Amino acid sequence: MGKELFGTDGIRGVPGAFPLDDATLEHVGLALGKHLQALGRPSRVLIGRDTRESGPHIAECIARGLSSVGVEPISAGVLTTPGVAWLVSREGFAAGVVISASHNPFHDNGVKLISSSGMKFPDAVEAKLEEWILSKNGFSFPPSGMWVSGDEKPARRLFVRVACLDSARRKAGGNENASWTVRTALPVSSRRSSLARWAPW
Repeated sequence: MGKELFGTDGIRGVPGAFPLDDATLEHVGLALGKHLQALGRPSRVLIGRDTRESGPHIAECIARGLSSVGVEPISAGVLTTPGVAWLVSREGFAAGVVISASHNPFHDNGVKLISSSGMKFPDAVEAKLEEWILSKNGFSFPPSGMWVSGDEKPARRLFVRVACLDSARRKAGGNENASWTVRTALPVSSRRSSLARWAPW
């Protein structure tokens, strides 16, 4: 069966409409977070984006989904797809998310998921993530150890959190003021002066 959401380069569409509506984007974060928990990975995900106007909002929606299952979203700010992929594998993140639609028109956008190796997830994992994302009336996740792929090497804790930069409102138990915390990431090999390169959402 073909995949509905994931194309050859992630999920693409018009922000605000399926599959880039808020509910689906939160489910993307939730499904990715649950997948990482099933693998027993350190639950920190790097999120980078391009300069499209819709990028920050999409990032917040995915981060809400990640945070809802105890996974920490780390903002890389504006960063290229290769840059996010390199940092994910180099600095020990459990996964990465890139919000970009490359050469598509300015009003479009997209979401790419990157495994801990810095490569896209295998088709079988994307298919399972898609199944969970589209199951909006409840999730059934596998026990720990399932859906492990050979290209997903164990993550390494080689980064430090240097600042709490931003928070976004989310609904939680009817409380509109509940928030998730975003921290920036700084490679351990970077000098202090490099901090200026990291941007909040």
